[in-house]
Amino acid sequence: MKTLDNPAPFNIGAHSVALPWVGMIRGRESTAQHSTSQCQNFVLNDMFGRPLILGLSILADFSCRRLTASYTRKLSMSNQGSAKPAVEGTKFDPLSHLQIMLPILIGMLEAQSGKPIPEGQGWKNDRQFLAKKFLYHLRTLLRTAEGEKITYSEGEHSFVDHATINIIARALLENFIVFEWVFGAEEESLSYFRYLTWVLAGLRERTDTSTLTEASKKKQLAERARCEKLCEDIKANKHFLELSKGAQKALLLGKWRMGRSVEEIAQQVGFHSRQLDGLYSYLCSYSHSSYISALQIGQADEPMERELSRMSIGVSCNMTARMIKTYARLFPDAQQVFESSTAEDKRAVERWNFLREDFEMSYGPDIAKVRRAWKDGHPDSTNDSLAGQAKPAVRQSFPQ
Repeated sequence: MKTLDNPAPFNIGAHSVALPWVGMIRGRESTAQHSTSQCQNFVLNDMFGRPLILGLSILADFSCRRLTASYTRKLSMSNQGSAKPAVEGTKFDPLSHLQIMLPILIGMLEAQSGKPIPEGQGWKNDRQFLAKKFLYHLRTLLRTAEGEKITYSEGEHSFVDHATINIIARALLENFIVFEWVFGAEEESLSYFRYLTWVLAGLRERTDTSTLTEASKKKQLAERARCEKLCEDIKANKHFLELSKGAQKALLLGKWRMGRSVEEIAQQVGFHSRQLDGLYSYLCSYSHSSYISALQIGQADEPMERELSRMSIGVSCNMTARMIKTYARLFPDAQQVFESSTAEDKRAVERWNFLREDFEMSYGPDIAKVRRAWKDGHPDSTNDSLAGQAKPAVRQSFPQ
């Protein structure tokens, strides 16, 4: 009979072991020992050589190693010819560097505050809204990384909510990818076209949402009329005319990504094709409450929780540095704010501004570049080892 005092056995494959119920503190050790003893093949070492039990950051360990290698390489290059490191200490310390970058980004966003918007440029104000969303996520992540404490009848329980940190890191990642895709194009007319398709997608989604109040129904009617006007503007745009019929149809239906994944969009804005390989799904697993996310939360103590959060904080550093650089390129006043930062702060940003070429030193040549070369009708002449291979599949993309 299953009761609270006599729980059902804990099963992994053919193994069956009775375990006590797990509380916030008690029960972690027995669960962890059981998982480790039954699944020895899954044990590996973390970036500091310490063993990790089943489910504890197998992917985070790999990503942390890549981030550490990339950061150390940039640190070494930026310190050449300098008698003193730009940021005190040479260890992989993403949290302290994220704290350096936050006030820089705040100052850059505030540089636009209160200034008049030129006629016909109102659409650019939505840059501010999306950047503000990024900033709010970033501040919440930093606050969460400080740790929390729960008081209950038998004492206190301290923890670092690495699950929330992973979820926020995913939001930062997606936020930057969309910001860079929509607003970061070198050609302003292309940014405006992408902006129109992005707005249409959002309005389509909201007008398709069920609503009960009369006020909301009137709002939906007004927004459907706006969608029709947006469709006319999009169809008249030169970039729309360059697309295939299928892509045009998808855009007008509000599918601004035209069926492509977040990873594929990321490649178009300068991410290495392997940079998000597995990482994005790992972060999504926390948003979607997968079993592995629950297993990691159940097994990790506070020191391990801090280690588990380091990879996501490193990803957030990369996204923040890239956001700073993109935002400075878009707004001259923001560029002045960045340039007025201390030399140490600016070098911290440069060190985390990992681009595709930085990750190629860790992951190797980016196959996405080969796909783009084949699309242009010729193999990538810079990569002889790939010449003569079968033509890779290429999905319909936005105009480059």
